Amino acid sequence: MNVDTNNIIAVNTDRIIDTLNLPYLEPVPILDKGLFIKYYFNDLVFGGANIDIIRINTRTKTGEYLKMNNSKNEITLDINTEPYIEIEYKEKFYSFETTGKHHTFNCIVKELKVPTLQLKKP
Repeated sequence: MNVDTNNIIAVNTDRIIDTLNLPYLEPVPILDKGLFIKYYFNDLVFGGANIDIIRINTRTKTGEYLKMNNSKNEITLDINTEPYIEIEYKEKFYSFETTGKHHTFNCIVKELKVPTLQLKKP
């Protein structure tokens, strides 16, 4: 039997695992609660007990380079750029897509089959 591969459509295997409303100034536990995400003034903050085991990279919503600031057990990004973040955590890949405007930011968390960004240690 001949199969015409021009008609095959790739199936997106990424799956949404959570949709978060980011409360202002409050950490929100993510994944296995070893990490948190927080909307803190003009920053999006990643932190937690397991922050040192992730690999991470990020970009703006429009695909431009986005600087990460690392401090003790936290990574901060400008939340107003609506950052797109990918991490490797415990041998799995995840994305965090933030959308919104000041005081009402949301975050869609997906488990990825493969990352689209080159991940690195923070």
